[in-house]
Order: sequence, then structure tokens, then C-alpha cells
Amino acid sequence: MPSTSIECDRDISAPVAYVAHGKLRADQRTLTVVRRSAVAMAAVIAVIAVRVAWADDPLPVPGVAPQPQIVGGQAAAPAEWPWQVAIVVSGSTPAEGQFCGGSLITADWVVTAAHCVTAGNGAPLPTSVYYVQAGITTLSANTGAASNVVSAVVHPDFDSVTLDNDIALLRLSAPAALGGSVGLIVPLTPAFSTLAAPG
Repeated sequence: MPSTSIECDRDISAPVAYVAHGKLRADQRTLTVVRRSAVAMAAVIAVIAVRVAWADDPLPVPGVAPQPQIVGGQAAAPAEWPWQVAIVVSGSTPAEGQFCGGSLITADWVVTAAHCVTAGNGAPLPTSVYYVQAGITTLSANTGAASNVVSAVVHPDFDSVTLDNDIALLRLSAPAALGGSVGLIVPLTPAFSTLAAPG
């Protein structure tokens, strides 16, 4: 049987896919590359889906007004919750830059969520990039007392992925002036027999 040799101009070390007898054929290296690409693409799609599902704000739908995100809530009277503070981006008004909330637990300490004052990797943000505004009854009023934050204490076991231990304390540069629309959170006492379920 005579031996035939065929000269080939292609690099046979690269993954190969070709059509033969009307069917797509591929060598093992090509299949491995395709499988890895499919797994990587599935992982990217899963991450995007989780980020969309967990987003604080839903994606905007053209022509549809955003809906309130508090379900089953009720309107609060001005200053009804005097311990509530706004955490605001430095250099902006509360109406422009409020991104989280917190509660006054003493005149110079605020409790908030750790995810509010950390980067995506869980590292604390510099306290110079935000401030606390107490005593406002509407974000657009720009009243109340603004306080710089001198330190942030994030729970040492905070997990920025699962949000386990999602709590932080912010120390204010000066004690908040208590009275009127600024007050301390009411501590839980044995007089509270039940707590409202979240949501």
C-alpha cells in the first residue's frame, strides 16, 4: 500500500474545528477550549444575574415610574424617629448624596450596616468620603446637624459576599446636640414582648 503525504499550511498545534461529511468535527483540544469558555461564560452570566437580583435599586424600565421599596409600611410623622441619621457623600447635600442610614446609639456613636462604609472587598472606606446628618425630616430640607466621622469600626467577621455580621459603628467628630428632631435610639427592654418581623 503506497503511503501518501499531504502538505498542510495550518498550525496543527492549535485547536481544530472543521466540517467533514456535513458534520462539524473538533479535536479534543477544541472541545476543551469550548467547554472552558462555556463554563466561564456561565459564571459571568451567573454573577451578573446575582448582582441584578441583589441590587438595591431595580433596573430602570423606560416609561415606568420607580415604585416605593418599603412594603407594608406606613407614613412617619416628622421627627417620629429622631435617632435616624443619613449617611451622605462628602461634598453633597443629603438630597444629592444620601446613600445609607444609621441610628444614634449615643450622642457621638452611630450604628449602621457595614456594607454602607466598606468597599466591595470589605475594606473600610476612608471616613473623609462621607458624613452623618442628624435631625433632618426630609432629605431636601438640608436642615439638622452635619457631623464628620472620625473613625469607623467594622465588625471583624463582616463578610462582604454573604453580608454576615453586617454591622459597623461610626464615631462622630463631636457629640450630636440632642433634642427636638435628634435623639438616641430606644434600647430594647423586657417591656418589649414581641418585635415586628422585617419586610
